[in-house]
Amino acid sequence: MVGRKQRRFIVILEVPPTLTDRTSCRAWISDALGQAAAIVRDYLPRKGKDFPADRLAAEVVELRERWVVHIESTA
Repeated sequence: MVGRKQRRFIVILEVPPTLTDRTSCRAWISDALGQAAAIVRDYLPRKGKDFPADRLAAEVVELRERWVVHIESTA
């Protein structure tokens, strides 16, 4: 947090340039989304309406699940 009014929580995911094949990229993204959900759940404050950690973590988990379904449907 930068100040009292700071309300941003940014998790940047970027596939490492060393991963060049689709299989390793897909696996990396799946794992990274799971870790992002854990970061949101663990580091956002749980008190107050301004920081709905559980809801945001659930959104990231849902994104990961949609990603996995997409991977399986295109494989």
